Amino acid sequence: MNRLATFALLFVAGCGGIPDSTLLADLTDEDAVVLCDEFVERAPTQEYTCDFGGVTTTIEVGFAGTAQECVDSFEPAPEGCVATVGDMRACVDALVAVTEEQVCGGEEIDPPASCLAVFDCYQ
Repeated sequence: MNRLATFALLFVAGCGGIPDSTLLADLTDEDAVVLCDEFVERAPTQEYTCDFGGVTTTIEVGFAGTAQECVDSFEPAPEGCVATVGDMRACVDALVAVTEEQVCGGEEIDPPASCLAVFDCYQ
């Protein structure tokens, strides 16, 4: 499985009535509820059936859970994280825009540039 497909299974939050400028490190549990509700709508799961050298597998891109599962798994970004809710929204939008050809292409794909600040916070 390529790196982008692997990350797509891991991303956790990002959308909502919270201002874009809000730091991920400043999110509260209440913010998580708002973000997760919108995230489930903004990033529905897309399933791609890929053939990797005769091995067929299904890869899910998007949030493969309920808003409550998102809330239950919410972890605030560590102190010092400079990524914002706006960064997370841009990352989610970029991941949802990934095409089947990109996911199933068999080549390693770098994560979207819009995700780098978010990834730095959750390494």
